[in-house]
Amino acid sequence: MSPDQATIPVLDMSAARQPYGAFSPEFIDQLRDAAHNVGFFQITGYGAAPARPRSCWPSSNASSICPSRSG
Repeated sequence: MSPDQATIPVLDMSAARQPYGAFSPEFIDQLRDAAHNVGFFQITGYGAAPARPRSCWPSSNASSICPSRSG
């Protein structure tokens, strides 16, 4: 992967693990390169139903902008 800032790296979780469960060295290299050279990346193939990420957005967004009521 090159540090081309016009391209967002896409990491496929469905191909990330080896048969015995460990992450593949290739996936780790892609993750390291994306994190260090680009700064962000997109994760695909993580197994959530298509509607699941959308249903989580309102609660995650609200919790990040609303002040805590404890204390």
